[in-house]
Amino acid sequence: MKYLKAILVDDEFDALSLLQIQIAKYCPHIINSVTTFSDPEMAVESIKQLKPDILFLDIVMPSMTGFELLTQLLPLRFPVIFVTAYNQFAIKAFKFNAIDYLVKPVDATDLVEAVMRIQEKKALDNTQIDGLSAFLKGEEVKKMAISTQQGVSFIDLDQIIYIEADSNYSTVILISGKRIIISKTLKELEELLEESHFLRIHRQYIINLNHVEHLDRTKSILRMINKDEVLVSRNIKDKLMTLYKWI
Repeated sequence: MKYLKAILVDDEFDALSLLQIQIAKYCPHIINSVTTFSDPEMAVESIKQLKPDILFLDIVMPSMTGFELLTQLLPLRFPVIFVTAYNQFAIKAFKFNAIDYLVKPVDATDLVEAVMRIQEKKALDNTQIDGLSAFLKGEEVKKMAISTQQGVSFIDLDQIIYIEADSNYSTVILISGKRIIISKTLKELEELLEESHFLRIHRQYIINLNHVEHLDRTKSILRMINKDEVLVSRNIKDKLMTLYKWI
């Protein structure tokens, strides 16, 4: 197995030192070279020269944010694991854009799992970086990233008609007629999409509220714009009729 070279960038010296110690203790069979930088500006040129296999990167730093650092390294040729003290909202942003992250203080198990995953991943796509930055700024999010065996794909949220549960997977039905199977449960997707124009209407379905054509109140069935019919639970039917005046 190939050993990996890692670079760590964090302006907090204690956090930087702790992560270096944890990598040496818990990941020696994967990472055998670690270089650290507390100054992101100094890190940029060294990253270009050293060509790491993994970059562990803080986001909020005084002289340069993690995003600003990455833009100076585009196109990226290595995967990135963000190490952050951000809250639940930001963690949602990482998941939405299929980006690996660790929360400070870093848990050893989470570290090992992230490193194991990253070996199978490609470098971050520019769209993922832009999407994460937009999410954290509170800007409108238009695409959702999904991990595939080939890399990362992006789904335009406006193109989603509805999502159907399929055990531990979910099937995304698009306006084009294409059906995409992704390895996320409906519960996970519900948490990601809860602040957008999506609503879980049944244990089996999440719908795009913009693509509803008709509500059959008697049968509790919604007809979507592609003519598919999906069931609505009773309490959600009442909510739809109240909130959206579907009388």
